[in-house]
Formats: sequence, structure tokens, C-alpha cells
Amino acid sequence: IYDVDMTTADLSWTAIAWAESYTVNLNTAIVNDKDPIITGYTATDGTSGYNSGENYPNLVDNDRTTKWCRSKDNVYIEFHSELRFVPTGYILTTGNDNETVHARNPRDWVIKAKLNEGDAWTTIASVTNNYVMQDVNYTDYEFTLNNTNAYRYFRFEVSAVQSGGSSQLGELRFRGQLAPINTTSTSVSLTGLIPKTDYVATVRGNIGNVSTNWSNEVNFTTLPICAAPTDLSVLNVTCNSVMLSWNQDGTVDDWQVCLNDDESNLITATTTSYMLTGLSAQTAYSVKVRSRKGLDDYSYWSE
Repeated sequence: IYDVDMTTADLSWTAIAWAESYTVNLNTAIVNDKDPIITGYTATDGTSGYNSGENYPNLVDNDRTTKWCRSKDNVYIEFHSELRFVPTGYILTTGNDNETVHARNPRDWVIKAKLNEGDAWTTIASVTNNYVMQDVNYTDYEFTLNNTNAYRYFRFEVSAVQSGGSSQLGELRFRGQLAPINTTSTSVSLTGLIPKTDYVATVRGNIGNVSTNWSNEVNFTTLPICAAPTDLSVLNVTCNSVMLSWNQDGTVDDWQVCLNDDESNLITATTTSYMLTGLSAQTAYSVKVRSRKGLDDYSYWSE
């Protein structure tokens, strides 16, 4: 495995004599008896939002702080994933202002799916008269799916909201497992992976209707959405204060400063420097910093 990034990685292996094709099995860990969240969608069509900041691609952009907002009934979005996967559940996230603008959550909806672009749609979820979703901001609601088939293309249709004058959602994400990848090459580029996620890959060769044993497992972890701060340094040390400074690649929302590995009392910094005060004289301290983007996407801690 090489060239691992946030959502991509390259996998290669030694050719097997007489093999006509290969099957790559890629899995992620099941946490708390739940399949992993699948991200990496591309929106292709849908009902336009009230403005460009509330348009339909926001529903599948993997950012729970954005939203799709439109007049209330009969709205839809179509999107697809880079890799085939078996959806076993989905998560709907409320918008940023449900606490003040009420009843915009969907009441009746369907989710349709297909494996190939030219296939007919298959309904994999149909919900009516739903009032489970409440008027709270940035809140996830989980729904299960009775499905064992792999898909790539999806259509989400809302036919009615709870009672408000607009339809609004912050995010739609699926849970599931990636489907095996078939190839005639001895390498494959893995795309549409989930940032900051542990994966295990295995390969087997296929000769007619006969397959070899699975290869050894290769484990790798994709990078977080935001890079870790670098070059953390201390300046202007006094008996009770110190100035921290660091560098940051890419755009992030803010940073969290951790003193003496106490991750229960993190300090929020809005620039790449922070003055720590209230320290004790002649006392040794340790410090680390991580970046944040969105509601809950964090980098690794600085080294």
C-alpha cells in the first residue's frame, strides 16, 4: 500500500501465474456493532436551495455545518459514490437553526439506489409520518436498512416535511461495507475512502471458476481531513506564562491546545499562536495542539 491520503490509496501485488483476474477485499472496522460511515459522494442533480449557500450538494458534502434548505415538499437529490458499497443504514442530520425555525425536518421520504447509472431505481427505504427527528441543531438520527446489495447511485426524495414551510437537512450519510473490487491488473487505485479510518485489504487471484486463497492482510489508515499542526514552539517564557506558536497547512476552523495530556480540559485557539497564563513557577509542562474543521473532524495531535 502506498500514497495514502485522506480519501485515496494505491494498492499493488505480485502477479499470480495463470490468473485471469483479481478480487480486492477492502474492509473497515465495525465499531460498537455499527458498520462504518461511508463518505465521498458527488451530487449530480437535485432541487436547488434558496441560495447557493443552501444548495443540494451540501446534503452530501461530509460537512454537518452546511445545509440544504428549500420550499417544503417534493424535493430530491441524486448523488453517487466512487466505490460500490452495501448500505446497511443511514444518518440524517438536522440543520443549523432547527431550534429557532421549527418543523423543517422531513416527515415522508424514500431512498432509491442502483448499481450502474443505466439501471432502474430500487427503493431501499420508505418512511412515512416520521416525527422522531426533533427541533434541535446539528443532531444525528440513525435509521437502519434491510439490504444486502451493493450500490453506487442514490436518490433521496422528500415528499413532505413535519409541518414547516421549508425542507431542511444538514447531512445525509450511509453506513455500510465496501463491496469487493474486481480487476485484471496487479494494482488498483482506491478512491472514495473515509478520512481518518482504519482499513484492511486482501487480494486473491481468479482462474476460471477457481480462486486462490486470500493474500496476507495489509493495514493502513487514511489521513484526517485537516493536517496536524507543525513546528510547535514556545516563546517568551515567564514565571507564569508562555507563548505558543505553530504552523498549519490547509484551511481549518480553529485549534485545540492540550496541557499535560489533559484532554478533558482543552483550550480553543483561533489563531496559530496562544498565550498560556496562570502557570506555576518552576514547573515542567507538556503541550500539544490539534486542528479542527467542521463540527467533529480533528487532526492528529502535533508531535
